[in-house]
Amino acid sequence: AEAKKRDEENARKTREEEQKKKAADEVSGAENLQRQIGGACRKKDFRPLLDAARQAEKQASTDDGRAAARSLKDSLERLDSLRRLLIDNVQKTPFRGPAARREFNGDIVAATGAGLTILLGGGVGTSERPWEQVNPRQFIDLCAHYASNAPMDDAARGNLMAGIALFAYHHPHTRPLSGEYAARARQLNPDLESR
Repeated sequence: AEAKKRDEENARKTREEEQKKKAADEVSGAENLQRQIGGACRKKDFRPLLDAARQAEKQASTDDGRAAARSLKDSLERLDSLRRLLIDNVQKTPFRGPAARREFNGDIVAATGAGLTILLGGGVGTSERPWEQVNPRQFIDLCAHYASNAPMDDAARGNLMAGIALFAYHHPHTRPLSGEYAARARQLNPDLESR
């Protein structure tokens, strides 16, 4: 009876250790994806990482692994919504005026998966600017402009502001802006307070 009890206790400890190792491996996988967000921010393309985070959440078999993958997926969905915001709204309402001409040397008249289309001053033609060449501050300003002016409810606007806060956080030069946008996000969507 004593030997059987010891064997059961050893088997239980082995299972617990295997479960802890599996959880640590799953969390480590999510952290590895998390470290790649900076590169995705430079490209303004979050889809590959978002797909990987969704896959990691599906495949996770531990609570810790699922929680880490879900948190990462939520962040990446917020970041991905920013580029979609621009693609969906720039063509309907071009970004025009002195700010556009100062920042982009013309009016932004379209946004696609590849980048921005800029109508050059004086109507001399258009120029394409790939997303990688849109600096972080310009991207934040564009997103904030459309998040503030596009027709949507406050909860959706707050979610976009949370995405802008995340984006700003991932760039050393814009990191100070992340707190400002996070506060605006919580003000517009109080449900974000608990996240």
